[in-house]
Parts: sequence; structure tokens; C-alpha cells
Amino acid sequence: MYQCVERCPDPTTDSKEWEANHLKLKGLAAAAAIIVSSALSVSAASFDFADMATDFKVAANDGINKTLDPGQEGTFAQLQTFDASRFTSMGVTITNITAPGTQHPFFDGRDGSGPAGLGVCSSGFNGSLSQCSSSGGSKPGDDNLVFTEQVTITLDRMVKLTGLQIRRGNHSLINNVLSAIQIDDGAGFDTYGTGANGWVNLAGLGAASSFTFTSVQNQIPEIYLSVLEVQPVPLPAGALLLLTGFGGLAAMKRRRKS
Repeated sequence: MYQCVERCPDPTTDSKEWEANHLKLKGLAAAAAIIVSSALSVSAASFDFADMATDFKVAANDGINKTLDPGQEGTFAQLQTFDASRFTSMGVTITNITAPGTQHPFFDGRDGSGPAGLGVCSSGFNGSLSQCSSSGGSKPGDDNLVFTEQVTITLDRMVKLTGLQIRRGNHSLINNVLSAIQIDDGAGFDTYGTGANGWVNLAGLGAASSFTFTSVQNQIPEIYLSVLEVQPVPLPAGALLLLTGFGGLAAMKRRRKS
């Protein structure tokens, strides 16, 4: 019978060490499970650009409801200063909205024709009028999105675009149009159509942290992005952490039995 004579392991110490490591790994696995579960179960974030612009417009008129009057809508910076919380939904934040060159993103609110949404001033923004500039550009003075214009929405994380409602320049919904809008998820522009109530069919669009939009030439020349909905993409690191925790527990159990 083998008998240890030197450097013999202390069963009491080994047992305590095993229990401590076991508890650490159990805690790690539990935390990872919570992270992954939360990422998978989170509801879609929703941003109603038309409502944002309308609320800003009312506040700019000292709280008087002048939503049927022109003017006093605003830029991303203006709306963000007015109420930055409107650009965060379900933990997802729109960090920036941009357009190239002299173009300027612009939020158009509700008027007698109904709600509008996010568009572009083609030649800049007139701060004194809180409206698009009236000279130069492809569509002087207009604030919707045409084929020669682009608007990019950047978010604070990777998301899947799950909903996009779009409207025409006259504020009516763009229903059942085969080629209604072009979207770039970082892999180049693709064309997407709409179904009922102006909702875009987004099948095939990839996950990204920024999306660029433009209209489709000779199809729907003027559009607004009215409502945007996104779903956060679960973090792969969370799943890896979960597997690591469970794997460590299994290894410790096998070692304990041996």
C-alpha cells in the first residue's frame, strides 16, 4: 500500500481551494447566463422621428400647439439639445445623424398633411428660420430625402434593423411599392420595397452600427424616414463567457471525482 512520506497534499486545504474555485465558476456562469438572457430577450428599440420633430416644434413656439404651421422644426443637434432622451430607447442610443457635403439632416414634424420624419436639407440649414436653406443643392428649400441625397444614422452598438416606416414628400405612407428605398448596411446599397402602412421589407439587410439611406431614382423621388426600429445583436463574448463557466465547472467535477 502506497504511503505519502514527503510533500503530501493537505486534504483540508485542497478541499477548501476546490470549494472556493467552484463557487467562483458558478458565479461566473450565472452572470454570463444573465447577460446572454438579457441580450436575447430585450425588446426592439423604437425611434419616432416625426413625433420628435413635432414635440420640438411645439416647444419652440412656447408650448403653443402650432403643428399646422410651417417652420420651427430642427436639426439633430437641436433636437438632441431639446431632449436627448428621445434618442435612447431600450438601452440603444442614436449617437449621430449625418449627411455628406453641404447636405444637412433635418426633422420635419406633423402638419395638415400628417406626420413626416427625418429627411435632408440639400444645401444646408437656415438657423434663423429653423428651416432648410433656399438656395443651391439638388432640392433647394426642401427637407425630404431625394436620390442625390443621403442620411446616415449611427448607433452605439451593433443592431439589426427590424422596422422602418417611410412616407412620401406629401407625408402620406408609401404602401406596397416594390422599390421604395435604398439602404447601405456597410456592404453597399441594396433596394427594398414596402408592404402595408409604409413598413419596409428588410429581408436580407445585415446587422451594423450605422445605416445609410437614400431614395430610389425615378421611383419614389421624395421620402421621409418616419419610424425606425432596431434590435440589439447579442454579444458573442457573453456566450463565450457562459460556455467557459460551464466548461470550468464540468472540469472541476471530473477532477474532484478522480
